[in-house]
Amino acid sequence: MGCRTKRERSQLIRFRYPDADKGRGAWVCKGSKECFLKAISRKGFERTLKVAVPREVLANWSSHFEDTEEVTSASSLY
Repeated sequence: MGCRTKRERSQLIRFRYPDADKGRGAWVCKGSKECFLKAISRKGFERTLKVAVPREVLANWSSHFEDTEEVTSASSLY
């Protein structure tokens, strides 16, 4: 979703917003903080999940990546 590159499921991580429709998920490249940040800046999570994703949820999701400080600051773009 962030880099818009097609990959196998094993190379992706799925994010699901708790209140979103069942089964609706947003996929980002596994281990790629850059892809995650692009998804945030392009509002990809909101568009894909069809729900406004709060900064707190994005910060929580950022725990899947090593450097969470940059992810938290990127959520201010959202």
